[in-house]
Amino acid sequence: MSALLRCAHSLRSVEGLRHSRAWEICGTSLLQCCRSLHVDSQPHTPSLTSSYVHGTSSISLLPLTVGQSLDSTVQRWPDREAVVFLQDGIRKTFAQFQQDVDKTAAGLLALGLKRGDRLGVWGPNTYEWILFQFASSKAGIIQVPLNPAYQVKEVEFTLKQV
Repeated sequence: MSALLRCAHSLRSVEGLRHSRAWEICGTSLLQCCRSLHVDSQPHTPSLTSSYVHGTSSISLLPLTVGQSLDSTVQRWPDREAVVFLQDGIRKTFAQFQQDVDKTAAGLLALGLKRGDRLGVWGPNTYEWILFQFASSKAGIIQVPLNPAYQVKEVEFTLKQV
């Protein structure tokens, strides 16, 4: 078995890397090798020409909004299932989901919310949560997710940030 394979097999967890036998044997060469397995090229200093820094992957972010991406997906696969919530008996195709998103986005705007406004959403993982994520994005409204498990101080902190 190669030294690299021995190193990889002796790793127990990412958190324990520096205390592992692999680190003693291979040190930083293991990190470089493992890192090279997950990227197409070595890191470089990016020249900023967009609103995000594109790292070493050959797959870039799409130059589309969430709404545009949904519209494009609906054109390609209108009848494929987009969302399934078995416990709630909800199954939506991309076309059905898009209709719900458009109606909800229009409803948010009809309530008086406008592009750039913030909308706090407090709730568990449900169809409505995903629906509001897409609808608020499509309407240009910034969704502020609030976890129902937050304690009072965490909710206060989150609300003060927006």
